[in-house]
Amino acid sequence: MMASRVLRAGLVLSALVLCACPPQKTAQTTPTTAGSNPPPAAWRTGRLEVMAEVEDLDDALIKGDVARYLNHFSPDPSSLMLGSAPNELYLGPQAFADTIKSSLSRGGILVRQSDVATYMAQDGSAAWAYVEFDVMVNQNGQISALPMRMSLVFERGPDGSLKIAGGHTSVAVKNDDLFSRAAAGMLAQPAPMIERIGPNANDLYQTVQALQAGGFDAERRLTATDPGVLIVGTAPGERWTGADFAAEPRPSGQPELKPTYSQAHVWESGRGTFGFATYNVTLTGDNAGKPVTITTRVTEVYEKRPDGWKRVHAQSSVPILPADLGSFMVQR
Repeated sequence: MMASRVLRAGLVLSALVLCACPPQKTAQTTPTTAGSNPPPAAWRTGRLEVMAEVEDLDDALIKGDVARYLNHFSPDPSSLMLGSAPNELYLGPQAFADTIKSSLSRGGILVRQSDVATYMAQDGSAAWAYVEFDVMVNQNGQISALPMRMSLVFERGPDGSLKIAGGHTSVAVKNDDLFSRAAAGMLAQPAPMIERIGPNANDLYQTVQALQAGGFDAERRLTATDPGVLIVGTAPGERWTGADFAAEPRPSGQPELKPTYSQAHVWESGRGTFGFATYNVTLTGDNAGKPVTITTRVTEVYEKRPDGWKRVHAQSSVPILPADLGSFMVQR
């Protein structure tokens, strides 16, 4: 089927197909920099620089310029890219480059962005971008869309340009659907996380461990409250700014799911002021009298502030098998 060919080619890693079409006007664009009241020029500079990276990725992809496309990604052997499928975990530039070269040989894909948020570090040395977009698929003359999300982490390279050191792409899953799939044993298990703690990242790793061990209270204490901070959950519409996340009440009346954390991959920028951690979380418990087990992937972006490391972005997701993607298609 046409859908099978397109999805196979495009969902290996959606950074590949970030925008395989002329740039679309987004429904909402959220340019941000650190701090509660950044000057207008900083807002514009941070937004425009990160958006320029996205647009050049688009142009290189449309023209089939593999070298220029891959030049946007960091040569750091600790860079890590996650796709939406369980086995899509790529450590280092070579594994990612091999995937890109293979996927580009199969043709392009029409992608329409619906929302973009960007964040520039206080010292300008790093950034993140969060993109929501549709992968458009022609199924027997009927245009359908697969809604997806992607987080990208950038570090400024020696030449002054921003390079992508981390990525996390996923499909949002409604909570009811998530629990139904878990109860039926239909959730895929993600590939084991590759443990790699950067040579200077022990302090950041300890912060990640403190957040995991401290539960609800630690998550709020270690998450920055800036309006530009963005926390993204597994379900559609689960998006909180830093201030909104801090104001969330302690959950009650929900299934008690106990987390177990995998080993973590922790990357820190050369300046030691920005970093990310990626790990798996297995949630086990009871839902409506039935035992459930749900394994999620989490990528958290941190910035070093005067009062220590603070989480400034996060995305949680569940991996989806390529054969199941059809159930997430919608009509636009």
